[in-house]
Amino acid sequence: MLPKPNSPRVHTILQEAATLSQSDLLHLIAQLAERAQQQTSPEAASTVQWTDIEGILEGSLTGMDAQEWVNQMREQDWERDVN
Repeated sequence: MLPKPNSPRVHTILQEAATLSQSDLLHLIAQLAERAQQQTSPEAASTVQWTDIEGILEGSLTGMDAQEWVNQMREQDWERDVN
């Protein structure tokens, strides 16, 4: 598990992120992940494991299980496509 950030700036950003809509928050996460990927050397990237980020978010962003959220999004997309 990654350590909690000690930076006051990161804490402030996290507080700001807590006020975002779900859509904006997911967009922010995608942008941050893309930037992190671009800034990571191939050697460093190969040492990062999915388990390194396990539990980094306390609870989910939406209050529901990730698979449940994915299923709900798929259902909404399907309903939109059908109608």
